[in-house]
Amino acid sequence: MKENKKRIHSTSLNTKKLHFEVDSHLLLELGERLVAKPSVALAELVKNSFDADATLVTIRFLDVHSKGGTIQVEDNGEGMNFLDLQEKWMRIGTDDKERNPISSKYKRTRTGRKGIGRFACRLISEQLILESVSKKNDKKEKIRASFLWDTLRPGRKVEDFEVEVNQEAVSESTPTGTRLVLEGTRESWTMEDIERFQKEILGLVNPFPWGSKEIKLRDSLTHDPGFEIQVKAPEYPQLERPLSDDILSASWGRLDGKLSEEGVPTFNLTITPTGEKYELRLSKKYTELGAASFIIYMFIYGKLEEKIPGITLSNLRRLGREYGGVKVFLDGFRVFRYGEPEDDWLKLEFDRSRSYGSTPKEILGEAEGLKRPMLSLPGNNQLFGAVFVSRIQNQKISPTVTRDRLLENKAFEQLTQFVRLGIDWITIKYAAYKAKEKKKAELRPKKDVLSTINTLEKLIGEHSVELGSDTTTTLQSYINMAKEEIITQREETISQISMLRVLASTGTMIHVFDHEISLAARRLGEMASDFQKFLSIIPLDNQNPYRILLANLRAWEMNVKNQAKMIGLMLGRDARAQRRTLSIHNAVEKIFAPFKRFMDENHIESINEVPVLSRTPLMYEAELQAIFVNLLTNAIKAQSSEREMKICVKVEDTEDAVSIFFLDSGVGLPREQWEEVFEPFMSYSVPNLDFGVGTGLGLTIVRDIIESYRGKVRFIAPPKGWSTCIKIDLPKVKR
Repeated sequence: MKENKKRIHSTSLNTKKLHFEVDSHLLLELGERLVAKPSVALAELVKNSFDADATLVTIRFLDVHSKGGTIQVEDNGEGMNFLDLQEKWMRIGTDDKERNPISSKYKRTRTGRKGIGRFACRLISEQLILESVSKKNDKKEKIRASFLWDTLRPGRKVEDFEVEVNQEAVSESTPTGTRLVLEGTRESWTMEDIERFQKEILGLVNPFPWGSKEIKLRDSLTHDPGFEIQVKAPEYPQLERPLSDDILSASWGRLDGKLSEEGVPTFNLTITPTGEKYELRLSKKYTELGAASFIIYMFIYGKLEEKIPGITLSNLRRLGREYGGVKVFLDGFRVFRYGEPEDDWLKLEFDRSRSYGSTPKEILGEAEGLKRPMLSLPGNNQLFGAVFVSRIQNQKISPTVTRDRLLENKAFEQLTQFVRLGIDWITIKYAAYKAKEKKKAELRPKKDVLSTINTLEKLIGEHSVELGSDTTTTLQSYINMAKEEIITQREETISQISMLRVLASTGTMIHVFDHEISLAARRLGEMASDFQKFLSIIPLDNQNPYRILLANLRAWEMNVKNQAKMIGLMLGRDARAQRRTLSIHNAVEKIFAPFKRFMDENHIESINEVPVLSRTPLMYEAELQAIFVNLLTNAIKAQSSEREMKICVKVEDTEDAVSIFFLDSGVGLPREQWEEVFEPFMSYSVPNLDFGVGTGLGLTIVRDIIESYRGKVRFIAPPKGWSTCIKIDLPKVKR
């Protein structure tokens, strides 16, 4: 009986074997979600060229002014044959580069790891055509494959995605290399888009990409000729604007930092103006890191340390805005996040904003005799630098899946400490240099205007007979008027300086707030990106409330970014580094954006009627934004819920001048106060819970800025439907 039961049980089982299958949706998610932006996707293709021992890769943009254009990525590397395409390119997530981490020809550390980057090309174009020539066993072979990305759609298995490959033998004279053609671009590329891409992609292997000379970053073997990237866009021939390679000689100093394999740091500094050299060796160890190095140039923008043909102080400031910061290079390629204008991974801007004065204990002896040297800490735009690490020498340093930053583990923390300690040391050396220069200046005789006038008065008295009584009396009266004016101006200056000290203290707190709000915006963005990745694993029927939550999170992120931008518009170095003609329409949009949520909630309509082509004469962006923010906040505070609430900006453009009209529908201002409110500390605005009590300096600031450009600002009779109108006239400077 027992045997019969056992036989029945065994025959009722139907054993089958299952295998994991990959849906195309996974590849699309991986390819698009693991790559932050198009430049990162193209950077992955460039890295493949580097791994193939190419010395040159050229990226061409063809007919990309509208959708449907072409981008070509062509290199002179070793190329691929059919077997390589089959076993490496077509196999997802292969460990080939882990098994073979060194390239065959130039012995480079190969960069790729996941084998997913090529799928990110779907972000850029509808089709990818691969052509490659390689030499194996003394024979050259050419292959051609076409990838139609839209056929790789969710619901289909990856193995059902067929790629037709043509294979042929070619002559010995055919050069090796690979050409990737991205056809049918999904978005248009403007000149500004390509310039931004050029900056990013050239900076992929070079921290100083403005020059034409090659700057090698890797301690590569002598037979490696280096790696060069070229960007060509025939539609935009003005794209290429090289500058001098000698820019770095205008720096105040160069700092070199090295970590031994045991993690012991050494720093070397060369001061450019004097040629002095300093070295610092420390016993401190960064045990989690291994061998690493960095190069940092520090600039002081008050003057040019050296006269360089074709380079002005404004050039340097612009370069500081565009290329300043300390970049991180992993295996010779840049990790994109670090050193970007909004990034503060070394906490330089944060410590500057709170006037951080503590000297690190490791270098306390270097600061002996100096008073608070860390107040001279440079900003990110004053530093041009690169940090070099590798996954072979620094095995605990690893990029995140999005490839735009590093895992923030103990090794990364020590890397940050190592670089920051070097910057703190160069700060101390600069403070000592500055103190020495100050002493030299104190020894030089000082000139005082009053003492000069007193000397002149004495000379007139001594020569009164020759001058005659009438002339002497006239000259004496002018001298007395000059004395009185100087004394009055000094008293006014002292009063204004006192108020500026108070405002500067507030500004310090705003800098701290700016850092924190920018950090919050970045974290919100990262949270939203992570949320987006996990949304796909939630059943479709349950996704709707989470999509609403994600949309709210994105809206919150955008609002926080707009608030941070407003602070950046007023306090950022970019906005006060160089005078240029500015789009008035864009400036109005920028200043409306941070207040949009407040105005929407309070039913205040913002109207921008400025023509898109209207521009200011040459001026600083910070000045234009200071004008608009003062006028806008005044207009908002003047609104009353008892009437229609709206604010409008208009422009009248002539050949000789541009006139800006700022209108609001608020409570208005009596005509007898139109002139008075431009005087310092005169304010009739009603205290506001959101905007506080005015200082009475807003319109004074507006007037002073406008008059510095020989312009005029005044209240005029408002048109029908408006209660207040301020008119600004700015003359156009003819070149």
